[in-house]
Amino acid sequence: ARWLADLLPEVDDSARQLEPIMASAVLSTVTAQLKRTVGVDYSQYKESTLRRQIQRRMAVRQTSDVDAYVTMLLHDPREAQRLSDNLLVTVTSFFRDPEAFEALRGELAAYLSRLEADQVIRVWVPGCATGEEVYSLAMIIGEILDFPADLSRRLKVFGTDLDESSLTIARRAIYPASVAGQIPEVLSRAFTKNVLDGFQISDVIRECTVFAKHDVCSDPPFPRIDLVSCRNTMIYFTSPLQKRVISTFGFALRPGALLFLGKAENLDRFARGFRALDGQWRIFERTAEQVPLSSQPNNVTVRQASTAVRSAVRGRPGGEIVREHYVAMLEALLGASGRACLVVDDDHNLLQVVGDVAPYCQLPEGRITTAAESFLRPELQGEARALLLLCRADRMPVTGHDIHVASLGFSVQLQASPLRVGDADCTILTFLPSPVTGDLGRPLPARNEIFDREIQRLERELLAGQDTLRRSLAELEAVNQELEASAEELQASSEELQSSNEELQASNEELQATNEELGTLNQKLRERSDDLQQLNVDLENIQASLSQGMVMVDQELRVTRFTPLAVRVFALMEADRGKSLLTVPTTMPIRTLEVSLKAVIAGEQRRSINATDGTISYLVQILPYCDEDGRCLGAIVTLTDVTEVVDLRSVAQQVLAQQVVAQQVVAQQVVASGNSEGLDGKARPDSD
Repeated sequence: ARWLADLLPEVDDSARQLEPIMASAVLSTVTAQLKRTVGVDYSQYKESTLRRQIQRRMAVRQTSDVDAYVTMLLHDPREAQRLSDNLLVTVTSFFRDPEAFEALRGELAAYLSRLEADQVIRVWVPGCATGEEVYSLAMIIGEILDFPADLSRRLKVFGTDLDESSLTIARRAIYPASVAGQIPEVLSRAFTKNVLDGFQISDVIRECTVFAKHDVCSDPPFPRIDLVSCRNTMIYFTSPLQKRVISTFGFALRPGALLFLGKAENLDRFARGFRALDGQWRIFERTAEQVPLSSQPNNVTVRQASTAVRSAVRGRPGGEIVREHYVAMLEALLGASGRACLVVDDDHNLLQVVGDVAPYCQLPEGRITTAAESFLRPELQGEARALLLLCRADRMPVTGHDIHVASLGFSVQLQASPLRVGDADCTILTFLPSPVTGDLGRPLPARNEIFDREIQRLERELLAGQDTLRRSLAELEAVNQELEASAEELQASSEELQSSNEELQASNEELQATNEELGTLNQKLRERSDDLQQLNVDLENIQASLSQGMVMVDQELRVTRFTPLAVRVFALMEADRGKSLLTVPTTMPIRTLEVSLKAVIAGEQRRSINATDGTISYLVQILPYCDEDGRCLGAIVTLTDVTEVVDLRSVAQQVLAQQVVAQQVVAQQVVASGNSEGLDGKARPDSD
């Protein structure tokens, strides 16, 4: 029980040590999914930032299980986008930290005074969010230049970010009225009042800015920059990523240009190529020192590169050994003597053991190394070092003296022979237990104690010199590789910039052509509008001069136009436009109006209707309204006052009726007179 009680704390400690490993594995899965879905690599962001944002999204999605949230993230691209939006913290304002901007204004004024009058000032604001900082810098530089008429030509401010929605707000350049308190009074002219009860950046400032989506961690930087303002953006990056971003800024800035960072950021660890101008407000100057552009997330150090090169070339134990290297070595050994021997490299490191070397070797005490001499018996170590040095110097076989080994009871000779294995130079140390006749190579000179000490001193100096030279060569090789990579990246960046420039030029030409076409169309529309306005005026005057009432209807019998005289029959108002004519009250009954309208719209040429209320009479004529192709679009109803005509006709009819009656009376009188004459036989005088 006591043993278990003592063991439990150790188990708890082990579990706590595994938690960060599990958390790192989860973060790796999350960042890999975000890169696949959103296209942004967050693997170099600080783990604390990733954990906070993941926990926030988990709280929003109401889940407390990390594995469940990761599963949700893998199957829901929208959740990945929302998490990415949270990671892109968009906190900014106009003239954030006014004291810092005031200090920057002084440094900018001094820097701009050194520039040529016609030089274009280029500013880059990575992580610009909704653009307030971009416009703040444009206002400051505009004020320093006294807002010249060609400010948009003299100044270009590039605002970049990964959040497209924030860039959309920045491009609109419209901000709420609450930002008025953030703008100094001297720069208030850079704003104009907007109809949306807010403020809009003036055109003179807006034309100086360019907003684009850009990843400062991976995309090529903008060249020939005079000011980089990256405030409170790198605080979310790990140290290697911060170093790479600072290297990017150093590549982008001109010598003497300015770097403006946030209060929580500094260049103490990455000060190469920069000089502090104002340590309190984090304003730095780019020096003339050349700084290579870092292109890889994890740069290999010179020592790591040299170690890797040596391991790959020489195949040290513990390093990566190429199979072909062993094949070449074994083929070379087959042609050599079958005696017991050791194969060592130029550093006297043991590569291979051939035959039974147990009588001549022993395991050394202490930490095991790869030095071949450490495995030999003490009596043979000095002789072996001398032979290996002589063989490596002359690249010729050399044989040592007889050495009596008391523990073996016999003497042994050592022989060192050069061996070429691929591109590597090796040495074979052979053990000869008895005198061997024949040409065994150049014999070792006579030795004494002074000679041995001199050999040991020379050996140490040679090994130290060769080790220093080897390290220098490896470092030089690593530096050359970095320079080649930087040159290739610079060339790729130049080609990409050239391609982008050509694409922008083509886009500019297309936009210019489109603008010209739009201008032509706008001119035509303006002329057409003028013509239509003149025609409308003419039509209104014609309608006003007509002595007839007129109503125009469309195919659905909806009123489209009417004259003032039409209201004598139809009780029309301006609000009746668009309403059916059949629903409009009339001052007198108009029979068959609906039937006549539909008949004319259907294809008849004309319909006439007489309408009267006993006092006033109108002739209602219905004509088709057609377009230039003869298609009927509606009907025209004309109202002609025929009251006088009707009255004259009535009078004429009455006179005619009276004449007819008089004629009838006369005829009756004539008939009556004839009858009287027949009876009396006398003729009566003519009564008229």
